[in-house]
Amino acid sequence: MESRKTLIVLSNRVYAESFDDYRWIIEHKEVTNFKVQRHFTMRMLEEARGGNKEESYEMLIDMSELFEVYFEYTINRDPVLLRGDLLLQFKHEEAIGAGVLREWFFLGQKPENQGINIRL
Repeated sequence: MESRKTLIVLSNRVYAESFDDYRWIIEHKEVTNFKVQRHFTMRMLEEARGGNKEESYEMLIDMSELFEVYFEYTINRDPVLLRGDLLLQFKHEEAIGAGVLREWFFLGQKPENQGINIRL
């Protein structure tokens, strides 16, 4: 059984070109492994954003100006661009990646936690 599973995994990675080629994985998860499922998920995400890996939106945020910069980066941007890859880094911090992006969204939605007065 394990050799058949390996053969299925290898052939799928070589020959599958689109989401439709991967559809059988949803129905037969027992014949795949983690690598195939991860590869399948990444292909679905790539198709969802139009297959454009090159287009990403990079942001460098200063925590002392978080609230102002939050809106500068998002308010006038094309929503399609914001659905793609968002690369975010805080100035003077080493962490990058999905955790930083989650923190930015969380902090941007909670200006009262930053001691910011908002006057409308």
